[in-house]
Amino acid sequence: MRRLVTVITAIALGISIAPTALAQTTVQGGPLTNLNLAGDKIHLALSGVPTAHGLYIFQAVKPESGARPTQINTASQVWIGTAQGATDPKGDIVVNVDNGHAWGADCVHQVCGLFVRLDHTASTDTSEDQFIPITFSSAAATTTTATPVETISVKIDGVDVKENVPGKIAYRQITTFAATTGSGAPFTLKSYTPDLCPLSGNTVTALKGTGQCDIAVSASGKTSHFPFNVAPGVQSAQTGHVGFKVKVGAKWVLAKVTNFGETISYKSLTKNCTISGFTIKAVKSGACKISANAPRTDNYSAFSAVDSFVVSK
Repeated sequence: MRRLVTVITAIALGISIAPTALAQTTVQGGPLTNLNLAGDKIHLALSGVPTAHGLYIFQAVKPESGARPTQINTASQVWIGTAQGATDPKGDIVVNVDNGHAWGADCVHQVCGLFVRLDHTASTDTSEDQFIPITFSSAAATTTTATPVETISVKIDGVDVKENVPGKIAYRQITTFAATTGSGAPFTLKSYTPDLCPLSGNTVTALKGTGQCDIAVSASGKTSHFPFNVAPGVQSAQTGHVGFKVKVGAKWVLAKVTNFGETISYKSLTKNCTISGFTIKAVKSGACKISANAPRTDNYSAFSAVDSFVVSK
């Protein structure tokens, strides 16, 4: 990756590396030793830079004498662009270096360093090729052991689920989360949509009939997200009387509201019973059939049911 180095202010870093062979470029800067294996920065200043072409500087494993490196940290590459007649670049040129694991090297056991060469405009010209060794702190090696990535297993209402796979939740439905972590560490829950799906302990309730919730489960620095598509609730009421038998003259009160609090309207569909408000009366022997209805809203469906029972003398 190429980065154009902007001329800033002149620096004097105190460490000078003499150019090798026919190279005109002199490199000053550092640090070059006791670097942090987890990642570090080397600050450079250049002089004697050729004006006909630019330079590449990058971290690499030391190549065979006379050869160019094949193990290269491409993410570290810096491009110093020049123009014919230009003066030496001034300012702080920064090269990011690391232990080499990400690019197939091991800078604890291999000789790593900075490699300087002419850029793509003179790809076969080796006159500026030079290798500058760098070393890393052995103490840093003991602190760069990779920490195992936490794993989180989640159940929603007792069913195993995968993160980032949308589930479903209905209006006023209560959904319960349970989780286990690979390390045994405790987990925490967070609703990123608290106005729609607030948390109460390990349970989530949808407060509307549309939208999408996002619930996160976190442990040991890892966070997994569990989205929900919210659907309208199913409105219901206890009005069933199938198989129910009453005698002529019997009266009783029917359910007044649905599970969502909507007022139920009733109608008798036969002459064997009458309804006044929420009170039903058996007036003649035979089958009695009634209808029950409640309106819909954006949050739940309409309620509609037909019930029947037998009136006897």
